[in-house]
Amino acid sequence: MLARNPRRRIAILALGSLLTACAATVDSTGHQVRPEVLTQLKPGVLTRDDVRQLLGSPSTLAPFDANIWYYIGERLETVAFFNPTLIERRVLVVQFDANGVLRSVGNLDEKDGASLTPVTRETPTKGQELTIMEQLLGNLGRFNTPASAAGAFKRGP
Repeated sequence: MLARNPRRRIAILALGSLLTACAATVDSTGHQVRPEVLTQLKPGVLTRDDVRQLLGSPSTLAPFDANIWYYIGERLETVAFFNPTLIERRVLVVQFDANGVLRSVGNLDEKDGASLTPVTRETPTKGQELTIMEQLLGNLGRFNTPASAAGAFKRGP
């Protein structure tokens, strides 16, 4: 029945492609630290170089303390053309003492973050806002006269 009706076959193929196009994709960005690597992080034993060999370079350092390293990673899910949604965000916090020996290892997730509200007010600027018509017609009559234009393009003596 399916082989004899090409319209039905095309409709089924089109429906199948639409359904697969709407399938969610999951993207991982940043540092994705594996659990077996976390078990190797032993405070009091490892140094900065050891941690760098295990985890790589940190995503960022603490702004006021170079002995605190952050490894940031997240997973985002995207469905079709919609904005990505956050599935998981993990921040591994690695602290060293003054001698460069690993002191502690901790985890932060999206619940530990602060929610920020952006400022919506605008900075006023000097001058006036021109309408489209004022912008289009604003330069009319501001052209050089033929006499002054000829003087501007004078050639040699």
